[in-house]
Amino acid sequence: MCKQVDIMRSKLLLVEGRSLLVFLLAFLKHLDITDVQIIDFKGITQLKQALAPIVRRPQFLQGEIATIGIIRDAEENAFSALQSVQTALRNVQAGLQIPNTIASFEGTNPRIGIFILPDGRSPGMLESLCLSAISDLPVAQCIDAFFVCINDLAGIQQQGSILVKSRAQAYLASVNAVAWHIGEAAQMGIWDFTHPSFTGLRGFLRSL
Repeated sequence: MCKQVDIMRSKLLLVEGRSLLVFLLAFLKHLDITDVQIIDFKGITQLKQALAPIVRRPQFLQGEIATIGIIRDAEENAFSALQSVQTALRNVQAGLQIPNTIASFEGTNPRIGIFILPDGRSPGMLESLCLSAISDLPVAQCIDAFFVCINDLAGIQQQGSILVKSRAQAYLASVNAVAWHIGEAAQMGIWDFTHPSFTGLRGFLRSL
């Protein structure tokens, strides 16, 4: 049975995971956007279950929800991630208009928009986006050297999402950020939301 959702805003943003939720709370505050309610749909297979109680709420049935945005990680493939979200929107059987492309919006009351991290095109996740925003800093070279070292000297090999997350944690350690995850670091002001790497996500949030 789907959990009932209390809708407190006319603009909803459904996101994948607690860390992304906390990260986006900080980003929306930076943008001075106060009329968006963020809802965590937990994991990529649970989006339909999160949407189901929303489309049964009086606010939805009465056309009082202006926008529903959805943000999730690309993981291995941004297009496949987009298709996954489109399928969830279709399967909820609420007559939602489904965007054909990332970062576009379709329909009215509600408008539906989808953004796939890190940038709508590349494979990766929230950590990939944040690492891109510090890639031009000298510390990025130190992080590269650290992981070469632990691979060559200690024989510790990391790949894929584990390596990306580990590199992000290494950066947080370098700036004395005692944070459990990327979202907490955002609350601490670690990430520069004005960096060009955040342009796509920043534009999507403003379009909500």
